[in-house]
Amino acid sequence: MKVGDLIKIKKCRDISDCGCFFCYNKSNRIGLVTRMDDSNIPFCWVAEFDCGEWELSSAECEVISESR
Repeated sequence: MKVGDLIKIKKCRDISDCGCFFCYNKSNRIGLVTRMDDSNIPFCWVAEFDCGEWELSSAECEVISESR
């Protein structure tokens, strides 16, 4: 994963009242990687989604379109 990649966050399990950031905001879960996180944690990224900015690891999502 790198800056410019288009990513998709995995869906939550069927929890009727899921309060996670993406379910709460009714997000489409598709985002654009904007930068590496400043925390010095390896493989930690920041992405912009339809509901706002979110920090994530590369294990939490799949790359659906790579930046060249």
